[in-house]
Amino acid sequence: LWDHLLASGKQVRAVGGSDYHCPAGADTNLLRLGQPTTWVQVKERSHQGIFDAIQAGRTSISAQHSGPRIALTATIGGGAEQAVAMGEAVTVAQGAALSVTATVWDGGGFTVQFIVDGVIKAPQHVTAAEQSFTLTTPVATYIRAELIGDLPADQLPADAPTNRDRRGWRWALSNPIFISQGA
Repeated sequence: LWDHLLASGKQVRAVGGSDYHCPAGADTNLLRLGQPTTWVQVKERSHQGIFDAIQAGRTSISAQHSGPRIALTATIGGGAEQAVAMGEAVTVAQGAALSVTATVWDGGGFTVQFIVDGVIKAPQHVTAAEQSFTLTTPVATYIRAELIGDLPADQLPADAPTNRDRRGWRWALSNPIFISQGA
């Protein structure tokens, strides 16, 4: 649904939220407070700075507070370089180069992929504790990134259904960068 809204031109920014409805003392690896976790890129460390960053979409979401993280930036060429953060909207001149970088922390063993107008582009295996991946692409409506991988067997609770598919879980995702084409 989110990608459909983004592809239609709606600038919907994401945040993650969690609550916990288990009895006291009950705990599973799949149900904990802070799953998912929203990471906020603030310009200043204050309550207002946090609110401003969330409203601007300078957030990314990870499945767990201790799990892998991802952030997205873009650089627009074609004269004066311009840096853009996730959640921001930018107008790109015709023929300008758009270079998007996803930075991943603690994502070794997972796969990073860019989502360009709802289409998966450039999936690449993460091999280091901190690693950046860059995609150069023509102008699109939006670009975001996500980190996918299998759920480790030791994180599947004993009471989980035996037919639970552990493949292709989203461990982290960025907010999009919104793009329009100018003259």
